[in-house]
This record gives sequence, structure tokens and C-alpha cells, in this order.
Amino acid sequence: MKAQQAGFSFSVQQLLEHPTVAALAARESGGGGAAATATTATGASPAAEEISALAPFSLLAPEDLLALPGDAADAYPCTSMQLGMLLHGELGGRAAIFHDVIAIRVTASWDRAALVAALRQAAGLHPVLRTSFHLTAFSEPIQIVHRTAEVPLAVIDLTRLPAREQERVVVAWVKAETRRRFVRERAPLLRIAVHLLGGASFHFGLTHHHAILDGWSAATFLAELFESYMGSLAGRPPPERAAPAVGLRELVALERQAIGSEETRRFWSERLGGAEHEPFPRWQVGPPGPGPRPPRRQGCNPCRSTPCSRTACTSWPGCSECQSRACCWPRISAAWRRRAGATRWSPA
Repeated sequence: MKAQQAGFSFSVQQLLEHPTVAALAARESGGGGAAATATTATGASPAAEEISALAPFSLLAPEDLLALPGDAADAYPCTSMQLGMLLHGELGGRAAIFHDVIAIRVTASWDRAALVAALRQAAGLHPVLRTSFHLTAFSEPIQIVHRTAEVPLAVIDLTRLPAREQERVVVAWVKAETRRRFVRERAPLLRIAVHLLGGASFHFGLTHHHAILDGWSAATFLAELFESYMGSLAGRPPPERAAPAVGLRELVALERQAIGSEETRRFWSERLGGAEHEPFPRWQVGPPGPGPRPPRRQGCNPCRSTPCSRTACTSWPGCSECQSRACCWPRISAAWRRRAGATRWSPA
């Protein structure tokens, strides 16, 4: 946006092709060169602007439109990334996979009405905060944006407890939240818990599914939320924010366009041409043959798991999740080190 305000116009694709300021400057001064991508006055490619003009519900099959609930404001298929997150979240058992818990100590006075107003403003502005996921009820997995969705807010008063006991309660809450799953068909896939600590501070907890908020999005959400909250405490009106110009509907359309593109298929075929398949080594249970086998958790099959599978590792007696991470990483790294001919590696 700052570049556009300064008179520079380029698309995201061009930014990826010219990832430095010097390269972008050379492109601008040279007219973009023969390989430059055409852009409109807004800096977007014509294809991207066509995608941004999509109407709500336009990506759904006709039979799915008839089955939508009455409060649906929009609906579109899930992205491949979202489906992967939802799948791994289901397969993760009790592990908090793509189930995020954020804990923040806030130094400010507590005002429930101000936080509720800030949450309602955020939910009204961002469709993903009003989204539910439906993987089997329609002709394909879809997500539904509801007209309204109230973000659950729990307030726990700890002001009568000593500081050490307050900390113990908050830590226990975080641990419990990692196991308290969302019902994906019920919007929103996030909730808030506030622990009142007394004085001018409280503990703010956000739990959300990664399919609706990644790290950047969660940080943006929290920044907007507390800007509104702190402004309300200071007596300022809610800040005026425009809805995002591009949302998940457009991302879904672009992803499907890429999947069906012969140009995209040709690009990746050429880029990956000659690449060798490098499977991870299988987890070794022990020598085959008769005799007792080490006990393992029901439903776990270590011999069919890769060494990075925490389920496979932690099924062994005396092997904790942290230990499994420590032993799996060197094996995976060693395999890739041999493949690439590297002599040093670091788990960082």
C-alpha cells in the first residue's frame, strides 16, 4: 500500500519475481522487461481483478446452494491447506495439532462491555470469524460464513486468590484448552477466556483453530481487538476499518484456477523434472518373527509410521512426546543430510 501511495504499481507475482528493492526499482525503470506481468491501475493482474469481482456463493454447486442454512451470508469450498489442517487435527488424538492457545497478560483495567463491543466489531469485519466447516453434508467440503456469530467469552474472577495460585489456575486452563476441541460445524472456531487478576491487569486467553487464523492473522486480529478495547477505555469511538478487499473466497477461486491451469502444471513438471522420490525411513519395530512384541497404544501401528510420527514414538513405554521429538529429528535430518551431501545440521 505504501508503494502504491508512492506511485509504484506491481503485483504480488512481480514482487516474488523481483524480491529486492533494487530488483523492483530496475523493473520500474526498465518498464518491467519482456517478462513483466500486465497490471491494472490498482497494481493487480487482470486475472486477479476478475477473481476479486466474484459474487457470494458463486463457487458452490447448485445443489449445495439449496442446502445452505438460512443465516448463510456466503459459502465456498475449503482450501487444500484448510482441509489438511482439519484432517491432521482430527488424527492428532489428544495432541493440540492446529489447535492454538494464546495467553497474554494485559496491563489495563477490565471492562467487559468494551471487550464484547470490540469482539463484535471484529466478527462483523472478518468473515472468517463467522465461519463453520462442513466436510460431509455437501457435494464437497465447504465453509459457510454466517451473518452473525457471537465469540464465546468466559470471565473467571481470581482476584481473591494469591498470585501463585492465580498462576496455577491460568496454567491449568491453558493445559485444559489444548484438549477442548471445537465443533467445526459451529461458528466461530475461536473463543476467549479472561482471568481477572486484580488491580489494573488481567489474563487474556485466545483459543482458535489454525484453519481460520494463522500466526499473522492472529496477530492482526489481536492488534485490532486491543486497539478498539484500549480506545474504548480512553473514551474514543471505535476506529473505522474497511473490510478486507480480498478474502478466502478469492483465494479458493485462485487455487482452483491454478489447479486447473495447464500452464501451472507445466511449470511444476519442468521445475520438478528429474527429482528423485526420497521417502522417509520406516519406523523399525524390531526383527520379524515369533515372540513377544513391545506393547503399544491401541490404534497405533509404528511399523507403518514415519519417524516423525509422535503417535508412533510415544506408543513405546517410557518414551515421552518431547523425547520422541528429540529422537525423530536427527533421523529425519540425517536422511536429508545424506541426500544433499551436507556435513552439518542444526535442529533450529
